[in-house]
Amino acid sequence: KDAEPGGSYEISKCCYKIAKGGTYTFTAETTQNYITVDTSEEVEIYLKDVTIDTESGYEHPAISIDGSSDVTIYAEGTNYLQGGKRDHWLYTNDGYAGIRVATGAQVTVLGNGSLETHGGGGARGAAGIGGNYGNSCGKITIGDDTYSPTVTATGGGSGGGNDGAAGIGSGDNIAVLITLLVIRRILLIDGLVSF
Repeated sequence: KDAEPGGSYEISKCCYKIAKGGTYTFTAETTQNYITVDTSEEVEIYLKDVTIDTESGYEHPAISIDGSSDVTIYAEGTNYLQGGKRDHWLYTNDGYAGIRVATGAQVTVLGNGSLETHGGGGARGAAGIGGNYGNSCGKITIGDDTYSPTVTATGGGSGGGNDGAAGIGSGDNIAVLITLLVIRRILLIDGLVSF
């Protein structure tokens, strides 16, 4: 469903696509729906006690920031985002990020709440914030002089002889972390962060 600027949406009802600049508010919990952003206009997303857990076989990030999108996420209350994994006989357990940030996109996480993100995947992990399995990522900024969100980012894919994906940064199987990564506040980071 296309979300409209200024709207407030319950993620439990369906998947939402943001294709216009503006402000969007999301609430509620889901184990199958997700949010996609693809626009050249600036977008603000308010997460208010949102849980998106697509781990159980859903082939999508919890939030996907595509193209050249520039998104600011405000974390209010307690929020949890879990990326999915690819369920296919040839590509079993390829992971999807908690928040995918395409190489030409950027995300800034603000607010005074908490945001916990987990990358999906078995031995082929995705980042908590950043790239899906086998993908690099765009620019990631956490916090500013006004907001200090509590961000916990865990990369998927540890085990099976692999080190796993970055908590924040590239998905597993990418040797070099993209140099646009910016971190402006202390974070709790699990997984391999190779920079």
